Amino acid sequence: MRTLTMQHIAEATGGRLTGDPALTVTSIVIDSNQAKPGCLFVPQIGQRVDAHDFIGSAANNGAVAAVISREPANIKVFSAWVTVDDTLRALQDIARYYRNRFSVPIITVTGSVGKTSTKDMIADALSVSLQVAKTAGNMNSRVGLPLSLLTMEDGDQAGVFELGMSEFGEIAELSGISLPDIAVITNIGLSHIEQLGSQENIMREKLSINAGMSDNGILVLNGDDPFLAPYRNNLPQRTVFYGMAEWCDYRAGEIVSDLTGVAFNLYYPGGRQEVHLPVPGQHNVYNALAALAVADLSSVPITDAASALADFHNEKMRLQISECGGIQVIDDTYNASPDSMRAALAVLADCHPEGRRIAVLADMFELGELSQQSHYELGLTVAALGIDLLLTVGERAAGIAAGAESVGGPVKTERFANNGEALARLQVILEPGDAVLVKGSRGMHTEEIVAGIKDAMALEGVPIDAGG
Repeated sequence: MRTLTMQHIAEATGGRLTGDPALTVTSIVIDSNQAKPGCLFVPQIGQRVDAHDFIGSAANNGAVAAVISREPANIKVFSAWVTVDDTLRALQDIARYYRNRFSVPIITVTGSVGKTSTKDMIADALSVSLQVAKTAGNMNSRVGLPLSLLTMEDGDQAGVFELGMSEFGEIAELSGISLPDIAVITNIGLSHIEQLGSQENIMREKLSINAGMSDNGILVLNGDDPFLAPYRNNLPQRTVFYGMAEWCDYRAGEIVSDLTGVAFNLYYPGGRQEVHLPVPGQHNVYNALAALAVADLSSVPITDAASALADFHNEKMRLQISECGGIQVIDDTYNASPDSMRAALAVLADCHPEGRRIAVLADMFELGELSQQSHYELGLTVAALGIDLLLTVGERAAGIAAGAESVGGPVKTERFANNGEALARLQVILEPGDAVLVKGSRGMHTEEIVAGIKDAMALEGVPIDAGG
């Protein structure tokens, strides 16, 4: 982080400065346990904990100053502090102020699914020509985005940041903090429909990513998404589309996919480029198209960007494939929505094991009134893809089994109340040659099932080959 003075902090927040205005800070933290010498502590007030109570701990760990909304008795452990009305708003104001100190392109990414992978692919594609700062993991919230922006360093030539949301107004707020030059919307799905009520509302919320953009900005949109396609040349900013439709500016054709990855031809204004991704799934073609479009718009040679994507690897629990004693385990346990479930099932369907294709699917959360319908319809997809065995985990996911059974096809179904029951059954029925997909919403902790499968194999002395 570039050094800031307490005078800068006061200017950014509009707060009241007490103490030395020339005191410098070299990093900003909200957790006293993460405080280190030279940092600024910005305590947040949560539902249960008020971090102002940890001023002393932050100082002991090296913090030299603070931004506060109430004055603890021990505040004079610091030689300077800024008093504000709201420390969350202050953190956001500091991040916006800091972002404005960089005259480099900022790219933001939002969408119902695919945000993190797309963000990572964009960063990889740009990194062949530019020094890039990016969101760590999925730090994409009202707190996470400011902290991500504050990691930018001298020498960074671009920033790629993810914007998440859980309620109305959040994307516009985050856009107003990050002030993007290029904004990507991956798709409009059902994630957070419980809070927002409809896909139309989700669309409006995602499109508000342009709230912090100038009219010179560029919106990069998925042209195959029926909610986004109508916005071609229909927004204040320039629109660029990617997808598989013929009219898209960046189009994928001749797609070949298996469990080892995806290959396709990119057709773009500059010609044609062969692309290979070492990660499976047609949904990753969309992620790569967005990344290649951003690279091209940022004057990074497409050939170089495509070469970078040839070495791309997913983050943990995102379509991680490993082999345990002849059993292919597809770990996609980070989270789940109807769209991401279908994408993962398509990957399972694409593999051709010697044994069975087994799907272990747990509850999907935050679907509101559409929950029952969405789980049932996912079962129809399971049957249509020819999955051999479906194990469901949780009360909601039982609806997936009901949907699959309604087709009357060959898919076999079993229902379980929790991860432990499902794992116990898997340990009995899994055989060499099988391929098993495990997926569920974050709150279902289905990574426990993956760990249990691997632990069982390890106890049997079976080597585990961790793939990409």
